[in-house]
Amino acid sequence: MTSPSIALISAVVDAALSTRRDALPIELNSTARALGARDVLYRAQTQGYTRWSDDGPRILLALTRSDGRRRATLAHECGHLLVDPLVQAESFLQMSPANQQSWNRKVTSLLGYDLSDQLTTAARIHGVERVCDLFSHELLLPFRCARGVRDAWTGELNELRELANQYRVSLSMLAIRLNSVQPGYTLLTLKATPQGRWIAVRTISAPRWLRSRVQCTFDDAHNWPFDGERRISVLLETAHGSLRVEASVICAGLTRIVLLRRPDLEANSGEGRMPAFAQLPLDGPMKNFSPHLRPSLGISAGSSIPGDTSKLVSTLSSGGWQAGRRSLERAPGQE
Repeated sequence: MTSPSIALISAVVDAALSTRRDALPIELNSTARALGARDVLYRAQTQGYTRWSDDGPRILLALTRSDGRRRATLAHECGHLLVDPLVQAESFLQMSPANQQSWNRKVTSLLGYDLSDQLTTAARIHGVERVCDLFSHELLLPFRCARGVRDAWTGELNELRELANQYRVSLSMLAIRLNSVQPGYTLLTLKATPQGRWIAVRTISAPRWLRSRVQCTFDDAHNWPFDGERRISVLLETAHGSLRVEASVICAGLTRIVLLRRPDLEANSGEGRMPAFAQLPLDGPMKNFSPHLRPSLGISAGSSIPGDTSKLVSTLSSGGWQAGRRSLERAPGQE
């Protein structure tokens, strides 16, 4: 998915703020009020939202334990103060027509006509939420600062966590920001299931095959939990197969944070697209076989696909039978 240019979002933030952005972390409550928020209230049941009314917008936030997450939400809502009047967001339309026009003029005056038009176009093409996310990133850690942090970072997970605390951002947001400067690392946040399995609840900057249903198995030679950071052999299991890599791991209460080097993933998985078992026969009755059916067949990474389709179909579950039959019978190029 494409995104608005970094230059555009940076120009919007620079135009919106009258103070210099070199002093980090930025104070967000006063920033929200400077952008027109009547108040910032910590009493929302959900993560956060902007409530528009005739006497002005109010930002409502949930009082979460995570300082970084709370600040990211507030910075995101600051973006809504600029974008909602330009695109006539549904929540913004709750104001009277006169106040709507007044707010639209205010934002246009703040940003200028050219920048307002570009921001409006970006929000309509990429979505308001996406633009506000990028606004939040630029507000909390400007790209020029992120570039300096990325150049100085040694690649250690402990250091990444210290940097997140220093800039008062979440570890996930910092990983996203640094990868936007120079891709190279994947961050996984894991939670334990009642069965004792470690499942990824958040994946940051992961290759496509590693973005859903990720389970991690760790080397039991280590005494869990442990303090600090350790390099550990981790078995990654996904819907597409399994892959063993070296990773940096931190234990954080009931959570485990895993940092993976993208070159390690790409060297073992065909340039980071998908593990080697995606290599399928190109002729015969299996030429239209969908690789997405393969995990349900219990076929391990690197094994061969049976040539006898009747045996293949017999291994499909009743739910997968129709999909398997359609995939096998479909002519080349047919939808």
